[in-house]
Amino acid sequence: MPTLKDKKKREELRNTLYQKLGGSGLPVSDTVRSLRKVLGMDQPAFAKLTGVSLSALRRIEQEKGHYNLETLTRILDKFQLQLAVVKRDALEEQH
Repeated sequence: MPTLKDKKKREELRNTLYQKLGGSGLPVSDTVRSLRKVLGMDQPAFAKLTGVSLSALRRIEQEKGHYNLETLTRILDKFQLQLAVVKRDALEEQH
């Protein structure tokens, strides 16, 4: 997947992400993928930055397989974010 080299576009993505996070939240897969895109990184580079395996990152972004709380926390900690619980239908209304 190509990375976003355009700094302005990455800034717009970051602002959109923070707006969504400030509302009713985002699914984990969307959050992680958005964080990676904001940085303009491909999956291998983002996995290395966050200290998770490439296969774990792919499973998270594709909503496949299993991953643990420690893996998610490792990614979110890099961005000063934390997991939160929201009512399921609040997330489903966004999609």
